[in-house]
Amino acid sequence: MSARKLRDCMSASSFVAPDFASAESRRTLTPFLERLRGAGAAGSRAGGQAEKHVIAKAATASHTLLKKWDVSRTRDGRIPKKLARSHCGETAAAAFDTKLGLGDTAPSPRSRPEAPGAGFIRPRMQTMFSAMQAVSIEGQFGLDHLQLVQRPTASPAFGQVRLRMRAASLNYRDLLMAQGKYNPRQPLPLVLGSDGVGEVVEVGPGVSRIQVGERACPIFAQEWIAGAPTKSILRSTLGGPRDGTLTQEMVLSEQALVRVPDALSDDAAATLPCAAVTAWSALVTQGRVCAGQTVLTQGTGGVSIFALQIAKMLGARVIVTSKSDEKLERARALGADETINYETTQDWGRRAKEIAGGDGVDHVIEVGGGGTLGQSLRAVRPGGTISVIGVLSGNTSDVSLLPLLMQNVRMQGVMVGHRDSFEALLAAAVQCKLSPVIDRSFSLAETKQALTYLKTANHLGKIVVRIAD
Repeated sequence: MSARKLRDCMSASSFVAPDFASAESRRTLTPFLERLRGAGAAGSRAGGQAEKHVIAKAATASHTLLKKWDVSRTRDGRIPKKLARSHCGETAAAAFDTKLGLGDTAPSPRSRPEAPGAGFIRPRMQTMFSAMQAVSIEGQFGLDHLQLVQRPTASPAFGQVRLRMRAASLNYRDLLMAQGKYNPRQPLPLVLGSDGVGEVVEVGPGVSRIQVGERACPIFAQEWIAGAPTKSILRSTLGGPRDGTLTQEMVLSEQALVRVPDALSDDAAATLPCAAVTAWSALVTQGRVCAGQTVLTQGTGGVSIFALQIAKMLGARVIVTSKSDEKLERARALGADETINYETTQDWGRRAKEIAGGDGVDHVIEVGGGGTLGQSLRAVRPGGTISVIGVLSGNTSDVSLLPLLMQNVRMQGVMVGHRDSFEALLAAAVQCKLSPVIDRSFSLAETKQALTYLKTANHLGKIVVRIAD
């Protein structure tokens, strides 16, 4: 095998593993590839056929090794010989040990499994890479284990784009993920964040949807372009199980991005991919809300405030609930027609029904979950819709399903939305001059403080994390 042929074999496209979206994989694999390249070149110069055969076999096996385990380096930088032995045999393992410095280490017990959507092309590893910063849950769950870490950058492969992130925003899901309550079996480390915006700084071959210099937002479910989702699509979400937006750079498929209009600032654009798309999906894509209808929104968080703004864009009447009179006043300033303090009016579902004219509201934005579903069923009219979006008050309920059945009520779960919905939202936002409500901004290094503030529920609208200097 010639040195040139070996280099071709070692090209990034030959070593794209299904979990290459993992920054840990990129970081740990780089020294291994460097040693393999060196051994291959040495073998070519020496002309040893047996050695070259071993190196070629190593190249062929590397993809399989990574597919089985997310390789972890030992303190001296060696790669587990156990992997080489299991896939290449004892002879190859011995040659690896001699030429590549392999050891008898075991795979990590918390290895990252094969990433969803393994058919998608992963980023090409940079042999000589610069570092970037990312906010990652390291070791175990909990805000105390949230760290600002150094990660290697990557170059885009075919159909991919490299984004230099400018801003991100937080969702309650990010807090639950950090605490280990969203998915306790989520492998770590994990870069948090589902919302964000960045500037395209590099494109790979074949990219046509977007150009260098343009701004773009990643979509939440990276493989959900249009239509109904599949189980695989719903596992392609950012901020778990895939690394998220709280990082200085991302490499993503061009199909998983939407171009950001010039009319939107970085902070405003960063708030849209999850909360705004969720509200749009609930009210427009699925809900078909019309002018003159009545919409009830719960609370004043990101989704609820976007639902208020979008419902008013559609010409609907909006009722907002909160336990804070101050927040209710601010909601009125944003266009709310009626407000209810749910602490002083505990039977707020009945009150909303009265405000709507006795028959009930047409649409409920249900973000409370188990603790508020009963009141939502009291508020909604026969034939109305309850969009179940959050579980802030619990994910289980003892509420009777009879009203749902007897009143012909439609209860629809909303898991954000697809790229087509996002692009429709952006068009409407520009046309109607939608201005996202931003409560407070933090720096990337202050993400822990930002999540702590989110936990207090004192915010109204969105919390932004600014990433660009």
